Formats: sequence, structure tokens, C-alpha cells
Amino acid sequence: MKLEQPLTPKQIRSHLQTLIAEIQQETDWDLQRNLDSVEITLGEAPTFGPTYGVIRTKKKITFGQWFNDLSPETYQKTLWEHVLIREALAFFMEDWLLFHPSFSLSHYILNVVALSKMQQNYLGREFDSRAYNIRYRFIYFEAEERIEVNKKSFLEILYFLSVSITSKKVPFKLILDTFHFFVNDFDEIVNKELEILEQFNDYLSFKPEQIIAPIRMRKITLKVLKGILQQGISATLSSLEQLLDLDYTLISKELVKLANIHNAKFWVEKNFYKLGLHYYTIIIKIKESKRQTTEIIEKDLLENPYIDIIYQGSPVSPRYFYALMLCPHVLANSLEKRMEKRQNQGFLDYFEIKPLKDRIFMTALVEKNFKPTIESFQELLEGKKECIKLVTWNNSFLQEELPHKFTFNEKRLLKFISIYRSHSLTNPSLYSGFGIELQEFLKENDIDFNQIENFLSFMNKLRNEAIEKDLINFRLVLTPSVISLKDLLIIKIKGDNETAEFNKLIDQLAIFSWIGYNITFDGMLVRVMGLDSNHKIAKMLSDFIVERGFEVETFTVRQKILRYVPLDELYSFEAHLWKI
Repeated sequence: MKLEQPLTPKQIRSHLQTLIAEIQQETDWDLQRNLDSVEITLGEAPTFGPTYGVIRTKKKITFGQWFNDLSPETYQKTLWEHVLIREALAFFMEDWLLFHPSFSLSHYILNVVALSKMQQNYLGREFDSRAYNIRYRFIYFEAEERIEVNKKSFLEILYFLSVSITSKKVPFKLILDTFHFFVNDFDEIVNKELEILEQFNDYLSFKPEQIIAPIRMRKITLKVLKGILQQGISATLSSLEQLLDLDYTLISKELVKLANIHNAKFWVEKNFYKLGLHYYTIIIKIKESKRQTTEIIEKDLLENPYIDIIYQGSPVSPRYFYALMLCPHVLANSLEKRMEKRQNQGFLDYFEIKPLKDRIFMTALVEKNFKPTIESFQELLEGKKECIKLVTWNNSFLQEELPHKFTFNEKRLLKFISIYRSHSLTNPSLYSGFGIELQEFLKENDIDFNQIENFLSFMNKLRNEAIEKDLINFRLVLTPSVISLKDLLIIKIKGDNETAEFNKLIDQLAIFSWIGYNITFDGMLVRVMGLDSNHKIAKMLSDFIVERGFEVETFTVRQKILRYVPLDELYSFEAHLWKI
């Protein structure tokens, strides 16, 4: 889409006319409103949220004047293009949905549909960074929503939905038609947004076997992937060209495939040695899955300020809690005493709070079509079928050393590390983190997010400092489908992890698109994304492990809480110690 900046109301109307005509040609949809009867103006409009960029009524659309102040031009064009497509699509949505005073899901879905249609213009070209910038605008938490669990679940599903739709290249017409089907299936939609979204999401989801299947990847793409794993965050087109002896343009195309199709990105891993913190894994099994009991345990966990993610048992395993925390030893001891008290009070069946010896992540790939049947997975497990197994992260490469002593001048650096979560494979300057805290952080430092050059200069400086001081590392993540990864299978294995049989088991189980191992001093927790403990494949895995002489317990959890951990507030700069 050719956009001459700055856009005027007349130019906006012209673009909308073109887009509406284009949508009419590609669909059988009827127009619900006439553009000629709608006034187009520039003025004040929200910068974030489901209707970011506009104030929309039946007779008037005010586009944000702030669009024309954005920089650089590529970023400005990306947001203009998305909003123009979204507003053109809005002319095909019925008034009762579009202007419903108590139903915002329609606005969010329009953003997702517009993202899908926009992607058509970038086939074969990098779209990952554009999609990220757009998602960051419309999938946004207001400050007062930080503790609203349902709102968080709603926005997390939307995020996963939008990522999967772009990676799967789901046609925009199918998305909106499917949404209309589910909405019309409800007699009453008020207070039903999360339920409608969950059903809509489930309908578009992969089956569990498809989610966990090894990732199919061409040889050339795999070669580039291995190069990235070898060079890590420092990988550039030039360095990969020299390492792999491949054409610069070809490598660029393969990076786009990895980002757009396989959702490849770098995930920030904190160097716990340098921070002076320690990883602990937490498993709690309550005696009864009563609301009162779950609320008590959840409250106990939340009182520990170092716990960021809490998983709770799924419907097939309702009595479980699972969490991972990075904390001082004394905090783990304190939580252990609290759980002993709860066990004595009769709330718990058992609990485990164990330090981690290692964390390993692996991914399996195939070069040919793989039919995700039980038989095929059994053959992979027994070694009768081959797959390529890559280690994407292993804590063991970190050197045990004395912790860094932070000064007050590094308070900003600690806050940056707390906020920063991941970034794009194709655009190393594209930051992903905790949205509210990032906005507050920028305000504290007089940085305007809309002035991208200043924003990137500020963030790059802090990232480089964190890397130079060896405070953070990066793990490559590939997720073939994140659309319905609400189930996380946990396989608790007890046994001597110093034996050859134990290490062999780690390799044997690595037959999935994503698998993680939390190694403790008396066994390990194996995590498989997208599978529940009642599935036949879970039973197959359990039997396979037991046959090799290990004790096994399996259960399924779902993420209940994700929260920000403010390391800069938890550190005493005077004592050079973590607060308890």
C-alpha cells in the first residue's frame, strides 16, 4: 500500500474506498454502512487498545493526528496500513456488534483480521517485526488490569491467536466468518467475551498431536537454524554468510521463514550466577480441589515476590500447582516452612520445593512429512524413525562465579532486565517485554515510545550493558503453533541423574516440537507443551520411562498467573543483597 505522508482526511477516504472495493472483490460480504455518509477527520485518538488510532461512531471516524508524528517512516507506515485495513473491514461488521457498548471482543477481532489481510501484502517478505509492533498497540493492559486474571487470560489468548493466525496464514475471510458464527451462536454476549473467545480459539486450534509433532523444515532452513544456534544473539546476515557459505539474500529469506512460519525468536535468560539468585521448582498437590484451598495456596505463592508464573492443575489434574522461581535460598526455605504448615493443617497431599541442577530445552525436526499418529510417535520414541534433535538451551554452559555487586547507578539496568523478555529473530532491535512497566520505564527516563530512534538507542544501550556484564543470555525458541498451548504436561521422573541411562532418556524423549527438562538432584521434570496427561501419547511416554526403571508421576497444568518481578526494587544496593 503506497502511503504519502502525512495523510490528510481526503487521502484517508481514498485509501478506504480502495480497500473496501478490494474486500468486496475477495469476499461475499455485504456492506453495513456507506463510506460516503461517514465524516473523516484527524484529531485526538487513543494510542493503545483495541481501537487504537481512531474514535469511531456511525457517522464519523477521527483518525489520530499522532500517526503523522511517528518515526521512522517504516514504523509509521506499518501502523497506518493496519488501521486503514481494520477500518475498511469495520464497514462489513453489523452495527450491533461494532457499536455494542458492553462488548469489546469485536474490536480485538477486527485487529486480528486486519493483521491477516495485511500479511497478504508481505508474502515472502519479513512480517514478524511489523506484526509485533501492531500487536503491541492493540493487545495492551491498562494499569488497573494488572491483577484482573480474566482480562489477562483474554488478552493472552488473543495474543496467541494472532501469532498463530499469521504463522499459519489463515485467510482473513475465514477468521471473520468464523467469529460471526460463534457470536451468533450465543443468545446473550454481554459478559461472555472470554467464553466466546475460548471457543473461537479452540475451533481454529491444532490437535495436540499436531502441536507436539516434530517441526518439518527444509535442509537449507535447518542449516541456517543451526548457524543461529551456533552464533546466538550475535548472529548477523554477514556472519552467517561467512559461517555457512550461503548467499546473503538466501539467508535473509530463510530468517524470514523461521520468524514468520516457525515463530522463532530469542528469549531472554537471566544469568542466575551473576545475579546471585537460584532456580527452584515447586510442585504442590492439594488434598481437595476446593476453591478455598486453591485460594489459600495461590495466596501463599503470591506472597513470595520472586515467583513470576504460577500454573494450576487443568481439569484432568485439578489438585496440582506448579511454579518455577529465581530467588535467594532463604526465600525457598521460607516457602518450604509455609508449605509444611499447610500440610500439617491438612490442606496438602504433598509438596516439593527443589533447587535445579540444570535446565535444558530441545526441539525435534524432520525434513519430510510426518503423520502425527500414535504409531509414528512410538516409532520415534523407540528409534525406529529418525528425527533431528537440537538443544536450544542448556544452563550448563554458564560458569559458576561470584555474583555481581550492583550499585545504585545500575538500578535502571536491573529494571530493564526485569522488563525485557524477548526479541525478534529478524529484527534484533525489536523488544518484547511487560507492556505497562515498559511504558512507565520510558516515562521515567523521558523517552517517547513513538520516536523509535530514541527508544531503540535507549534500549540498545541497556541491552549491550547487560550483555557486557554477562547478566543475560538468549535462548532460541521455535513454536510451530502457539494457538492453543493452554495444556502443559509435566512428567515427574525420580532416579539417579548421574547414570548413562538417565542421560540417554533425555535424548530418547526429545521427539517433540518443544520439550523442556528441569533437572533436580534426584530426578527431573519433563515438560511437553500442548499435551494433557490423559492423552494416549502421555500414557505411552509414562510406560516407556517406567520400563527403564524410573518412578513416574504425570499431571497437566495451565498458566494461571504471570506477573512482573521488579528486581530493582528487590535488591538492596547498600548491602548488595537480595531482600527477603
